[in-house]
Amino acid sequence: MNITPLRDQVLVKKIVVGGGIQQTTGGIFVPTSPHRDDRHEVVAIGPDVDLPLVPGDIVYIAPTVESHIVTIDRIPYKFVKSAFISGVEVPTDGEEGGDHDWGLSV
Repeated sequence: MNITPLRDQVLVKKIVVGGGIQQTTGGIFVPTSPHRDDRHEVVAIGPDVDLPLVPGDIVYIAPTVESHIVTIDRIPYKFVKSAFISGVEVPTDGEEGGDHDWGLSV
């Protein structure tokens, strides 16, 4: 795909994480997911974006942020202003324990 967003826009694709369904004690079924719906993958970056982003980075964007949604090859993408990106996942060298090796840079 050869798209270059204008000015300070970033083209992102929502990361869909499979979740399950959990039943509460009252009998209500609630969808569960290990991650919230605010994780997106950077696809393209506009020329005036002053964040250190590269295509493939994982960014956090609030679900209520105003954006323009386009569909390309039946896949929804969003154009968002770089000011609305609240964080970027960056790989660490495994210094933080646990079973993951991602940190969050805000």
